Amino acid sequence: MKLLIVDDNAIILSGLTQKVKLLDPNIQVTSARSGEQALLALQKETFDLVFLDINMPGMDGLSVLGRIKDTPVVMLTSVEDERVVQSAMAHGARGYLNYGSFSDAELKAALLLAPRGGTVMSRFATNAVDFKHTSPKVHRTKLIAEHGLSARETEILQLVSEGCGNDEIAAELQISPQTVKTHMYHIFNKLGVNSRGAAAALWLGVGKSDPKKAVGA
Repeated sequence: MKLLIVDDNAIILSGLTQKVKLLDPNIQVTSARSGEQALLALQKETFDLVFLDINMPGMDGLSVLGRIKDTPVVMLTSVEDERVVQSAMAHGARGYLNYGSFSDAELKAALLLAPRGGTVMSRFATNAVDFKHTSPKVHRTKLIAEHGLSARETEILQLVSEGCGNDEIAAELQISPQTVKTHMYHIFNKLGVNSRGAAAALWLGVGKSDPKKAVGA
């Protein structure tokens, strides 16, 4: 995976790069100190994901976001303004995480889900978005927060929603089928469902959970 991190603060760039490398040593990280540098990097190279700050000298993050067409972008910023969150999501951002409040699990979820079309948002950003008028992708962020789903569980749910069986998921994630089965048991319990179809429907925003339901692996 190739990741571009855009932030004018050298300390944040270094710290975030180290954190990403700890989460996954195989990720190739490129950094840019401005919006202009980011667009130049995107012209020269193809990336799987962009982490983009908002407040930067010169071209700000929202202006850069509007010029990125084919690469998923997650906003990583200290800005806590509902209008900015709504603007970022309206212009195609796949996520919005606030510095100082997102966890390692949320960061890993962004790395895993955003390139697949998923959405990951901090609690503040989630509250700033009107879920009645957003796509099922944004709905998943609320589902993750409400049910305490781990990054691995969200990854498995995404594959389940794509119609993958346990063996296919195991091969994709390089884990054993038994491990997948164990994760599915925990997913069923957290979501309050008793079938793969119900779990997938809930993930896609078209189903309902019932914590009283008995579940199995």
